[in-house]
Amino acid sequence: MSCWRCGAGLRSNDFMCRACGSSAKRPSHVARQDTAHSGMSVARFEYAGIIARWVALVLDRVLLGLVAWLVAVQFHLLPDAEAMETALIEGQSVFDLTWVKGWMGPAAAAQLAISVLYYGVGLSVWGRTAGALVMGLRVVDSATGERPFVLSAIIRPLVADLSLTLFVAGMYGDVSALVYASFGTGFITNLGYAMARWTAKSQTLHDKLAGTVVVNAGWRRDRPRDAQWDTHNYQRQAERTGSGGRAF
Repeated sequence: MSCWRCGAGLRSNDFMCRACGSSAKRPSHVARQDTAHSGMSVARFEYAGIIARWVALVLDRVLLGLVAWLVAVQFHLLPDAEAMETALIEGQSVFDLTWVKGWMGPAAAAQLAISVLYYGVGLSVWGRTAGALVMGLRVVDSATGERPFVLSAIIRPLVADLSLTLFVAGMYGDVSALVYASFGTGFITNLGYAMARWTAKSQTLHDKLAGTVVVNAGWRRDRPRDAQWDTHNYQRQAERTGSGGRAF
């Protein structure tokens, strides 16, 4: 028998863990996930709720939109509405890939690059974005409980913004089918987000493909502690409870 929080051994009559002071019984709302590496304690997380994730997403999108707009203004990447109107009057086809690329390509590419950079650095370095920080969330690798690898951090925004990814790839790869497909992928994107409602670990499509989960930041994997720290912590807990280290 071991502690649900730190993995330390428990006796059958222990009401409380001697190492970390947690109740011997694991709370029902705390999810359990074992790590894939030996020598590490077992990871337990409380997976993030749908509402918290949605609010964090909105905050991130507002911030990204503002940054993308400032970059587009600074480098003159915004599409020229008057030029588009004139071209349409003159009979220019909106299905002309070369024309679409010249009119919308730079702004779309800049937006995708900013998104990839924002999520790639934020998740691989800190395990969170600005929106996740505000909402108290963290993105971790589903196998190790650590921050996602750079590749995983990059895959998430590319899949989450599937329409934009296909649009930019189609324009700069001269594949018109991808450009046209990007206009119809909104349903897939929305379904990918909705997956968090019924998957076991509240994972979206981009979480699944990137091998990540979103958890409440207060529930992170407990690292193994040395015996001296365990003994000291147990003694402090015993003094606090006045019950020889037991909660009752």
